[in-house]
Order: sequence, then structure tokens, then C-alpha cells
Amino acid sequence: MRSGVHHSGCCGLAEGGGTCTGVDISPDLIRLARLRAEQRPNAHFLCGDAQRHDFPPEQFDAIVSRFGVMFFDDPVAAFVNIRRAARPGAALRCIVWRGMADNPFMATQYDALSHVSGPQAKLTSHAPGQFAFADDRRVKHTLAGAGWHRVTIEPVSVPCELPANDLAIYARRMGGMETILASLDEVQSLRLQRALDAGFARFVVEEVAWIDAGCWMVRATRE
Repeated sequence: MRSGVHHSGCCGLAEGGGTCTGVDISPDLIRLARLRAEQRPNAHFLCGDAQRHDFPPEQFDAIVSRFGVMFFDDPVAAFVNIRRAARPGAALRCIVWRGMADNPFMATQYDALSHVSGPQAKLTSHAPGQFAFADDRRVKHTLAGAGWHRVTIEPVSVPCELPANDLAIYARRMGGMETILASLDEVQSLRLQRALDAGFARFVVEEVAWIDAGCWMVRATRE
């Protein structure tokens, strides 16, 4: 029987005789995943931090993460912990964001904030966050330091779409923007919201925001 672990809010479900374990730190996302997988007895979920969770050793044949590993506060320790849970020969597959220059949609909030509040401090590229794995050389070094082998990294671009009606929610809540808006006075908050709406409007065609997501596909093997 093959088994795998999926690290992200949305878990892919195993088919046939295999099993799949979804891991996320968010209780809300785990509850939603369990609800969606009610008819999948081979899907299991746990609420925890994959960096620190005490997984049974050599349990999984494959580990998959979609936009989750960039938030580890100690990536080497995290991938060491995950490797312990992988069987010899297990595959690691992660998709992560490339840099801000490759993702103009995601840079829109930063640009709007700079327009309203002046030039922003340069983002710390290695700090936990959506662009923490933008440097592919660092990703290779991190995985090698954690004991993974045959590391390859390939640039991929993923066409995505978002209903235009959802843009206002995305603009005001994602990427820490909700906290920033709450810290501003009413005038500054309104100015920033207008700048956000104007910035995101350029991606909209016929009520849909079209996004070309610049990502890395990361592959490695546990030997």
C-alpha cells in the first residue's frame, strides 16, 4: 500500500488502495478538508506544523506541498523532519512562488502601499512568506542541507483566474494587507484601498482577473 502526505490547505486525495494525509496549521482549513473528503475513507487530516510534528518514521511514499513550505521559520529543520517521515526512495514535490518580479499580480499590494505611504523597505527575501523560496539556489542549498538528494528546480508559469468580484476581498485581506489597513487612519485607509482597486483593475478582462503565476516546481528524493 502506498501512502502520501500533502502539506497545504487543500489536500489531494489518494485513489485506490493508497492513503493520503493532509497537514495544515489552520483548524478551519482542516475542518473544510475533512468535510470535502467525507466520502474518501483513505484520506486523513491532522492539524499541526509540518516542521515540528512528530510523524511516524518512514511512513510516506510521497510528500507534496502546494504553496506551503515557504512559511517554515527554519526550512532546513522542517525538511529534516519531513525526510524522517519519508520512506527510502520517497519523492518530494513542492510548488512555490518565484520572485515578485515574476508575479506582478502579487506585487500590486506592495506597489499600492508604496504609492500611498512612500517607498517601502525592501522585502527580506529569506524571511518566511510567499517569496521566501524565490531564490532557487537557496532552495537547493536548503534541501541538500536537510539530506534530500537529486534536487531539481524548474520554472513553471501557471495561468490562473479570479472572479473580478472577489478582487476587493483579495486585495484587502491577503498578504498582511488587512493588518496594514487596520493600522491606518480613515483617510489613509481610503487612499490605500483606492490604490489597490486601481492597481488590480488592470488584470481584469470581462469580469475576470487573469493571472500568470510564476512558480518553481521543486523535486527531490529521499535516499
